[in-house]
Amino acid sequence: MQTQSIAEIFEKLEKRPLDASCEALLGLCRSRFAAGMPVLANFLYFANAEMRHLFDSGERTVDDEKYATTLMEGDVIFPDGIALALSYFRYANPEWNPLRILFSYRSMGDGALPNLNGTDLLPELLVRFRKAF
Repeated sequence: MQTQSIAEIFEKLEKRPLDASCEALLGLCRSRFAAGMPVLANFLYFANAEMRHLFDSGERTVDDEKYATTLMEGDVIFPDGIALALSYFRYANPEWNPLRILFSYRSMGDGALPNLNGTDLLPELLVRFRKAF
């Protein structure tokens, strides 16, 4: 099993806002549908604070490795939750003062990940799928 670094996972996270993320996913599904491929089969994942074990400097468990590998096998990884967004922001901006991260998440601007959790993303996505297919 190949060890996935947290940097690889962070780089693969969807970073566009909700509307653009939905359109990109719909485009991927349209191209798969046109090619006769399964439209929604094993390619959409949500990454959240459960990833905390992947940040540890110690050894990962087999389950941690499987989780990281599964995330990387997906076509799309949506960020879910403020904890992951804060961790990503710290990763993407190492010069940023960690105390400021806790002080004001909203001040992060373009460096922040959107919170594309299931309750925000899926209702919007399902409406678009119904119209498209």
